[in-house]
Amino acid sequence: MNKINMENTTNCFTLSTFDNDSIKVTVKFECIEKNNCYYINFSYTFPPELSTNSDRIIFMKRLDLYDRTIDDYYVGDIIRKNPMTEQLIKLMILNDENLKTHSGHVTSECYRLSLIQIIKLLWD
Repeated sequence: MNKINMENTTNCFTLSTFDNDSIKVTVKFECIEKNNCYYINFSYTFPPELSTNSDRIIFMKRLDLYDRTIDDYYVGDIIRKNPMTEQLIKLMILNDENLKTHSGHVTSECYRLSLIQIIKLLWD
């Protein structure tokens, strides 16, 4: 992968549930590198089909992006910078076409959801 300035990085992408890919949420991924850590933030824009809060919660729970501890959408974490997390962040900022070259036989959307799950596991 090419060298990327990681001090302040942003990417937007869409995610859908596996059983209905016609409803997509837009996700904004932001990452700030500071003090040998990555400060990661996710924000969401919902389509008109998900107009009520309960519909949004159900949708986000199906993506495993709902934090039951704080009763809200998963908004990010702080993870330690190391060679593995550097690659993780580089993959998160790729567009769908470029990510497909790294994701094997799964879609870029599915692969990106797996990357988000890894971020959730690595919180510092």
